[in-house]
Amino acid sequence: MLQQNNKGDSVNKTSALRIRIDPNLHHQFLEICKNQERPASQVIRDFMRQYVQLYGGGLQLELFNVSESFKIVSNVARKMDG
Repeated sequence: MLQQNNKGDSVNKTSALRIRIDPNLHHQFLEICKNQERPASQVIRDFMRQYVQLYGGGLQLELFNVSESFKIVSNVARKMDG
């Protein structure tokens, strides 16, 4: 599991995401972030966490732990057999 700082960000960031967006949307987003005194990257990471939590069932972090994933799959298989 990745370590997190006091803002909930991973300390060792190893991935980047490059996206294309409307320049006007980009400008508005940066202005709002500036007015709220929040880095745009932090806001985007917060959105991503919320999206994964909402649509991913909150299990994504567990999928990286092999033993935990095996427990989940084993429990589902037992329920289907029984």
